[in-house]
Amino acid sequence: MDISQKKLYITALYRVIASSMNRHVKTAKKNGRPCDALAYVLNGECHYKFDNGISFTATEGDIIYLAAGSYYTMKILTDSYSYIYCDFDFSEKCPDMSCRGAMGNRGEIETNMRQLLRAYTQNRFTDSMSILYKIYGMLQTSISSDYVGKGARGQLERSRQKIDRSYSDYSLSVNALAKEADFSEVYYRKLFKALYHMSPSEYMVSVRLRAADKLMQF
Repeated sequence: MDISQKKLYITALYRVIASSMNRHVKTAKKNGRPCDALAYVLNGECHYKFDNGISFTATEGDIIYLAAGSYYTMKILTDSYSYIYCDFDFSEKCPDMSCRGAMGNRGEIETNMRQLLRAYTQNRFTDSMSILYKIYGMLQTSISSDYVGKGARGQLERSRQKIDRSYSDYSLSVNALAKEADFSEVYYRKLFKALYHMSPSEYMVSVRLRAADKLMQF
C-alpha cells in the first residue's frame, strides 16, 4: 500500500521553510525523521536512498513525501538543490511510504507551496492547514496516476480526444465514453481523474468553456 491509497489526517503543522543545500554538502543522512515532511523542488537534483530499499531522484518541479520514522541518505547531484518544505504530523506513522510525485502542472503546485509558505509566515494557521491539505491531495493524485497501465492510458487518451472533437454533442455522456473504452463507469471515472487530474465531466466542461471563449473573441 502507498500514500495514494490511504486516507490520512494532518494533526500538526510545525514549520514551513524555503531552504537549499549547496555543492559542498554532497551527502546528508537522516536517522529516523521525527515528523512527516512534504518538499517541493525549486531547482537542482537530489537522490534519496532509504534503508527499506526505496530510492528515487527528485528534480525541479517534483514534490516528495518524507515519512516520519524513515532512515535515508540524500546525495546532491547538482551544484545546488533548493526547495520549499513543511514539517507536519499525519494521524498515523507510515515509515515505508516515502515517495516522489512528478506533478503534471508544476505551476499550480509551486503556487500552492509558495502560498503555504506565505500563510505560515503570516501566522494564518487555518489557511496554512487548508493549503497543506490541498497539496497533499495533489500528491495523492500524482502518485495514483502511476498505476494507470499503458493499455488503459491508450484507451483514455482516445476517449479524451473524442471529447475534444465532439464537445458540442451534448448527448455525449460519461457512461457512453466508459462503455466505448470497455470500463465500468466508476472505474473509468477513477482512471480518468488519476491520469488527467480532473473528472471526465470537468474535462468536458473545460473544453466547452474554452470553445465558447474562442467564439466570444470573434
